[in-house]
Amino acid sequence: YVGNIPEGLADAQVHGFFHDAIAKAMGHASASDIEDPILSVYINPERRFAFIEFKTMEMTAACMEFDGINVMGRGKVKVKRPNDFNPALAPDMNPDALPKFDISRLGIVSTSVPDSPNKIFIGGLHYHLTEDQVLELLQAFGRVKAFNLVKQDPTATTNKGFGFVEYADPAVTQVAIMGLNGMDIGGGKQISAKGAAARGDPAAAAAAATAAGGGGAPMFMSQQPGTYPPVAASAA
Repeated sequence: YVGNIPEGLADAQVHGFFHDAIAKAMGHASASDIEDPILSVYINPERRFAFIEFKTMEMTAACMEFDGINVMGRGKVKVKRPNDFNPALAPDMNPDALPKFDISRLGIVSTSVPDSPNKIFIGGLHYHLTEDQVLELLQAFGRVKAFNLVKQDPTATTNKGFGFVEYADPAVTQVAIMGLNGMDIGGGKQISAKGAAARGDPAAAAAAATAAGGGGAPMFMSQQPGTYPPVAASAA
């Protein structure tokens, strides 16, 4: 399942894009360097989602890493299993046959942050900050592997004042927590950052975000594109 497909794309364009992305993630220069792993593509243009069927279970499983990929520079998509997928009914996979992807070649930041010792809770965010603005701040500490700015729904123009992040290098986790926690982001607001694994309860995240404080006018709106606020730059 691929959600939030950009408007106006044809099946062949989506097919070609993912074929090329798979080749690049495997270290090849272009799609012509590998056998086409895709069987079919179906797009629902009204609801802006697609189903992509691959030739092997192993390739299908590996492509879950493409969650958050920017399709043709026109927006990031959600990649996941269909809602009716039942892993208990799926055939066994051969772990040795799983393709080895380096998704950093594709500039992907996953929108799903799994529970782990490296998952960081970020609270106290201004409600009007965008994903790109928060991500720019977080990247001052290192390459981000996964990031989710929590919203009421995917189409909401404001966030709920908190989110979660995981860095590609686990060694960055504690450094980022120390650098982010208490950071002044303007408007009398300070970021709250802590390890999310110890938190456990999703309801506690909302409580922590409320306690840390969100809302207000976002400081970053006045920044020039590609620049950090002074406090973020000094943390890099």
